Amino acid sequence: MKQLLKRGLIIAVGLLAAGCAAGEKKQAPTSTELTVAPYTLSQKEEELISKTGVNDIEFFTLDGTLKKGEDIQYTIVLYEEGKFKQNMLFSYGETENKFKDKLISFGMRAADGDKQAITLLEGSPDGLSSTEFSHKATGWTFSSLIHEKVTLKKNKPLYLAGWAGTSKNTMRSLNSEHGELPEGLKEMEVALLYKIEWTDAE
Repeated sequence: MKQLLKRGLIIAVGLLAAGCAAGEKKQAPTSTELTVAPYTLSQKEEELISKTGVNDIEFFTLDGTLKKGEDIQYTIVLYEEGKFKQNMLFSYGETENKFKDKLISFGMRAADGDKQAITLLEGSPDGLSSTEFSHKATGWTFSSLIHEKVTLKKNKPLYLAGWAGTSKNTMRSLNSEHGELPEGLKEMEVALLYKIEWTDAE
């Protein structure tokens, strides 16, 4: 009788443990470390992009997991004389929650028939967004603002790439160590910065 009770208890504990494990599998994913890293194009990829009319573009890979109720915002921000002017492009509402080498990008191409207008391109895991931007710059620079893998911190913007323009003869380039707001932004007549931010869902 005691042996029977003991075996029954062992079976009951085993079933309970199995039930708990199954319940854990059904739970929503928990957040993991979210990282962004520069993506280096192969020679073939560069050749393909050169046929698209895109003048400048920077690619990055996104890795990690969002838990339920979290989101990533992608924004191209316009600054004039170092001051925030407006969001040129703003997207949010991720349809995915797991990212493995997902490509995101910021690029531009010349607008048709207008030397002082460009089409801004923002690529996210959900697709491509674009908008037109007119400027008076006669010279400009375009560069990545991160040079190695960077870990996102929740509710802290990460600046990935930027374009800056001037109507003068000289200008400095945009520089940032680990995706912070670039140095010398106050000296720029006009600048466009591509940033992402890990946030709670709106």
